[in-house]
Amino acid sequence: MSRREGRMSQVLRIAGLFVAVPACVYALSVGAPAALAQNAANSLAAASVSISAGVVPNFDNTLASELTQKQQNLNTQEQALKQKEAALSLQGAASSSSLGLYSFVASIVLFLLIGLNFYYDRRRTRFPSVMQRALTVDLRVQR
Repeated sequence: MSRREGRMSQVLRIAGLFVAVPACVYALSVGAPAALAQNAANSLAAASVSISAGVVPNFDNTLASELTQKQQNLNTQEQALKQKEAALSLQGAASSSSLGLYSFVASIVLFLLIGLNFYYDRRRTRFPSVMQRALTVDLRVQR
């Protein structure tokens, strides 16, 4: 291997390292999609505004009051559903935290494998084996 090829492979190894480390850091910092969806739902619920006004009772107002009553019933049912969803999301939070742990462990394993690959590649170029020397063909022109 020529000196130029040796430098190029060394540059490629270093560039690979500069790509691998930020990729591992990004993989560890990404949040679970369920948690992001829950945060978005809470933000939308907090931003809602309601307005009410009183007028003299008539036929239209009684229909409006019936609709208001139905709306209140629906709101009560919605609150019950939100409580059930909150209970389920607490159960889901435990599984998402375990997924985060698994992602962290997988990232560490991959990082170690990449480092081990760099080590073996470096060792192979420094100390070629007997078989490697026997099977290597020198293509340089003899003068």
